Amino acid sequence: MCALRPHQLLIAIAFGIWQVPLAFANADLALTARVSEPAYATAPITATIVVTNLGPDYVTDVRVENQMSADASVITAAVVHSDGREFPGGCFVGTVGSLAGSVSCAVGSIASQETATITIVFTATEGQHAIRSWTFGGFDPNDDNNIVNTSFPVLPAAEIPAASGIGLWLLFLALGGVGWTRLRA
Repeated sequence: MCALRPHQLLIAIAFGIWQVPLAFANADLALTARVSEPAYATAPITATIVVTNLGPDYVTDVRVENQMSADASVITAAVVHSDGREFPGGCFVGTVGSLAGSVSCAVGSIASQETATITIVFTATEGQHAIRSWTFGGFDPNDDNNIVNTSFPVLPAAEIPAASGIGLWLLFLALGGVGWTRLRA
């Protein structure tokens, strides 16, 4: 009997044993995440999750699962690869029961040293929130970088800064002064 590698499968049939190679890539997928801050209640908040294929192989059928806070209301979710490819319809937003607050994204294929960015726009109520994201696809030799937890505060809507009328007036005067100086010269 010959030795098998981890990515091979034995199939036993009445007349013997065959090795069938499977299409498991050896790729280290890594996740990073950030949320636009400051975040305010009732205002759109953007979460950016980046999945990077650290190699060595090309990997297919990559998925990223995101669990939002229970009171988060997802507006949009999309996947764009570093080469500009979009993955239309790549994200499913759960809205009912145990799926509420979940965003499941089919990222597709990622070449070695390439990235795919998931952008989730949502609203949330005031308080402390978290997003837990994890990825899977192919054979990953390093599971330590496949899960990321992002925690962030959502401030009351009353604290959204308003544009200052005085600041706009000063900007107008400054620009007017530049134009006046050019005319005199």
